[in-house]
Amino acid sequence: MISHAWILDRSSSQRPTFLDRGELCMTGSVSLIGGRWVLEQCGSRPTLWVKPCRAHSLYSEFSCLPPLIRRFHEAKANGAEKVVVWGTGSPMREFLHVDDLADAILFLMDRYSGAEHVNVGSGKEVTIKELAELVAEVVGLKGELVWDSTKPDGTPRKLMDSSKLATMGWEPRVPLKEGLAETYRWYLDNVVFVAGHRGLVGSDVLRRLISLGFTNLLTRSHLELDLTRQSEVESFFFEERSRYVIICAAKVGGIYANSTFPVDFITANLQIQTNVIDAAYRCGSVIKLLFLGSSCIYPKFAPQPIPESALLSAPLEPTNEWYAIAKIAGIKMCQAYRIQYSWDAISAMPTNLYGPNDNFHPENSHVLPALIRRFHEAKVNGAEKVVVWGTDSPLREFLHVDDLADTILFLMDKYSGAEHANVRSGKEVTKKELKELVAEVKNLRTRTSPFASRKRQSITESQSPETNFLSDKSLKVFVAGHRGLVGSAVLRRLISLGFTNLLTRSHLELDLTRQSEVESFFFEERPRYVILCAAKVGGIYANSTFPVDFITANLQIQTNVIDAAYRCGSVIKLLFLGSSCIYPKFAPQPIPESALLSAPLEPTNEWYAIAKIAGIKMCQAYRIQYSWDAISAMPTNLYGPNDNFHPENSHVLPALIRRFHEAKANGAEKVVVWGTGSPLREFLHVDDLADAILFLMDRYSGAEHVNVGSGKEVTIKELAELVAEVVGLKGELVWDSTKPDGTPRKLMDSSKLATMGWEPRVPLKEGLAETYRWYLDNVVNKQ
Repeated sequence: MISHAWILDRSSSQRPTFLDRGELCMTGSVSLIGGRWVLEQCGSRPTLWVKPCRAHSLYSEFSCLPPLIRRFHEAKANGAEKVVVWGTGSPMREFLHVDDLADAILFLMDRYSGAEHVNVGSGKEVTIKELAELVAEVVGLKGELVWDSTKPDGTPRKLMDSSKLATMGWEPRVPLKEGLAETYRWYLDNVVFVAGHRGLVGSDVLRRLISLGFTNLLTRSHLELDLTRQSEVESFFFEERSRYVIICAAKVGGIYANSTFPVDFITANLQIQTNVIDAAYRCGSVIKLLFLGSSCIYPKFAPQPIPESALLSAPLEPTNEWYAIAKIAGIKMCQAYRIQYSWDAISAMPTNLYGPNDNFHPENSHVLPALIRRFHEAKVNGAEKVVVWGTDSPLREFLHVDDLADTILFLMDKYSGAEHANVRSGKEVTKKELKELVAEVKNLRTRTSPFASRKRQSITESQSPETNFLSDKSLKVFVAGHRGLVGSAVLRRLISLGFTNLLTRSHLELDLTRQSEVESFFFEERPRYVILCAAKVGGIYANSTFPVDFITANLQIQTNVIDAAYRCGSVIKLLFLGSSCIYPKFAPQPIPESALLSAPLEPTNEWYAIAKIAGIKMCQAYRIQYSWDAISAMPTNLYGPNDNFHPENSHVLPALIRRFHEAKANGAEKVVVWGTGSPLREFLHVDDLADAILFLMDRYSGAEHVNVGSGKEVTIKELAELVAEVVGLKGELVWDSTKPDGTPRKLMDSSKLATMGWEPRVPLKEGLAETYRWYLDNVVNKQ
C-alpha cells in the first residue's frame, strides 16, 4: 500500500472535520473511484455506510487507455505481427491513476472548503505514441505498432492545471508505468460469469474462454445458485461482482415438452432472465451482458432467410410460443436497459444447435439429438424400420455449438447495439437429408418407413355458464393493486356486492416485485380468488423514456403473483388484467382477440406490451399444463376515479381534464391541442371494467383473452369539446395540425364478451363529469 503522509501525520492544529469523524456515507461506492481504496484509507473509522467492491478499475474506462490494453493483449494472444493504431501518435495527454484521485478526494474533503471547483491531475504529459509503446511493453506485445495517419488525431493537447491543488500540499504518487502494470494485472483477473455453464451452450462457452486464457471464470451449478430465485441471484451478484455476464441458462426442450409443459418454459425462463439481467445491472459492477435467445422468437411464416427485423411481425409457431415469448421478453429487457441506462446489454439469436452436452432425452430433446438417440437404439435393437414424424420436405439450418461459442465471444468483444444479432451457419438441409446423414453416421443399415404425420392435439375452450364466484361472498378474494385506477374500482364493486373477505396489501406492506415476499404472502393468506390489477403504468413519454421500469417491474409482478397463486394450492381462479397495447400498431379495426402477435407492436410502448403479452401466455400455460383456471381480460382506454393526472405521464383523457381545468383557472382565451382531432378512440369507465371483471370471474373459463370495451367511438375533437363542456372551459380550442395525430382509429372488438350477456352502463358524458368531480376533490383541493 502507498503511504499517504497527509492522512497519517495530522497535527492538532488541523481541522478535525472529515477524517476524525466516525461516519462516512458514499454514493457510487462500487464504481471506478468509490470502494476499496477509500475504505483502506479510512478503514479504522467506527462506521462506514458503504459496501466495498472486491475489485476496482484503475484508469477511466472512457479514456483511450483501456482499449489499448485490451487490443494489445488480444494481439499478443493471437501472435499478431502488426497492430494498427489510429492517428499519428503526436497528441499530448495526461493520465491519473484512480487511487491518486481517491487520495485527492479525501484530501479535499479534509482540507478544502471553497466555492470554486478544483482540478485534479498528474501534471505529467505523454504523447499517444509514448503511451502506446509503454502499454505494449507492459502487456508484452512483440508485434510492430503501425500508425494510421489517415485517421483523426483529436485534440492536440489536453492538460489540467492542477497548481491550485498542488499549493495546498497534495501531489500524485503512482508512476504511470507502475499503474499500467497494475491495471493490466486487474484486466487479466476480470471476472466473467457464465450462467448455465453445464448446458449445451454454456459448457462450450466455458471451454472457449479457458482456451483463450481467461483465468477468473465464475460458474454456479443449479444446486449452488437457483437462478429462478430472485433473492439468491441478487445476493450472488452483489457478493461476486462479476464484470461480464453471458446468460446461457434456460429451461429448454423439444416440441412435445413445450406443448405439454408450457408453464415450465414460460415461467422459469422469465424468472431466470428477469432476475439475472436486473441484478447484473443493479449490482453496479457488470459492464457488459449477453443474453442468448433462440430462433423460435420469429414468426411461423417468417421471410426466408429470417432477418432480425422479422421479430413480432406475424404470429408465432403455436407449439413453442411459451418459450418464444419468454425469449422475446429477454431481448426487450436488454434493449430497455440500454435505452434507459446506456448499459451494454446485447442479445444473440442462434439457429438450431447441436454438439457435445446436448439433451438426448427421449421426449424433451430437439430434432437432431432425438434422431441420433432413436437411430442408435434402433441399430442396437436391430430394427428393420424406423418411423419418423412428418414429411421429408422441411428445410432446417444447424450450427455446431463450438461455432456459437466463438460467435458469443466475438459479439462480447466487437458488438454493442440495441438490435439482437442472428447467429447462423447459412447452410440448409431437408429433414430427409438430415435423417439419412444421421443414419449414415450411426451405421444404421435398415430402411426407414415413409414419414408419419402427426397432429398436435388442440386445447378446446370451455365456457361454463356458472363458476360460482358470485355465489359465495365469504371466500377470500385478493385484489392486487387495489389502490390503482382499476383495482380500486374492483374493490368498490366487490364491497357493493357484499363480499366480506377481501384481501389487499399496499406496496409498503407487500412488494409484488419481490418473489420471496409474494410467495410468503400466498402461502400464509391462502386466498381462493385472485384479481391481478397491479402494474407499472404510464403514458407514451414514460414508456419511451423509462422502458426498464415498465418491462422489468411488470414481468416481476406477473411472474411472481401468477406462479405463487398456483403453487400455494388454494387459488381456484385468477384473472390477469392486460391492456389494448398488446395488439399490433396497424391491427384490423375493430381489433379482435385473434390479432394478438399478428404484426409489429407500437414501438413507443412495446416494453409494457411485451410484459402484458407474457402475462397472457403465462395464464394459458398454467391452464394447459395444470388445468388451472387462469383467465385474462384486455380493456380498452380507461378513465374514472383514481386516474393518473400527472402532467407528463398521464393518458389522453385525464391529461385533457387537467389542462382544461388549469386553462379555465388561469382565464386562458385559447388552448392548443395537438393534432387535427380526427382520430377515433374508444373509452370505457373503470366502473364498467370492474363490473366486466367480476362477470368474467363468474361466467368465463377459457384460454383466450377477452376484450373489454364500450363499443362506442368518438373523435379526439369530440372528446376535447365534451371535456371542455364538463370542465366549464370558455376558451377556444386551437388544433395544431403540425403535431402528430397517432393511430387513425383504435376500437376493440368486444363481441365475444357481448355474446356472453355483458354490456357497459356508464355514458361517456356522465362518466367524465364524475371523473372531473373526483379530480377536483382529490387532486386540486389537496394541492
